[in-house]
Amino acid sequence: MKFWTIQTRNVIESIQKNGVYQPDFGRSRYLRINRKLTGLYSHVLKSFNRINQRDLPGVVFAFAKGGQNGITSIGTMDEFRAFIQSKQDVIGGFWTELDRRNSVIIEQPHKISTITGTSKPVT
Repeated sequence: MKFWTIQTRNVIESIQKNGVYQPDFGRSRYLRINRKLTGLYSHVLKSFNRINQRDLPGVVFAFAKGGQNGITSIGTMDEFRAFIQSKQDVIGGFWTELDRRNSVIIEQPHKISTITGTSKPVT
């Protein structure tokens, strides 16, 4: 399954330089602009950390499609762009705050275990 995310170029630079990127909500440009989302982001992060027994400072939000049979993969960049365009009413706030000159679309394939519900990046 593929997940898609939109991040700033420094995320790609961190991955290329260090082999890893650790998101940090305390450094999020989007959260600085949209302070009203701080409680929601905090709830998502606390839930993620509790469920996964972690203590991370942030998580990456990604896009996938929902269908009658659950979450399905967005297979290509063209499909991702069409999906985003079709959801403008839902993600309009995000889209208007996006630093378009400094943003990149990242495709992240994951292997999903249907038995356990766990996932891991494809390497």
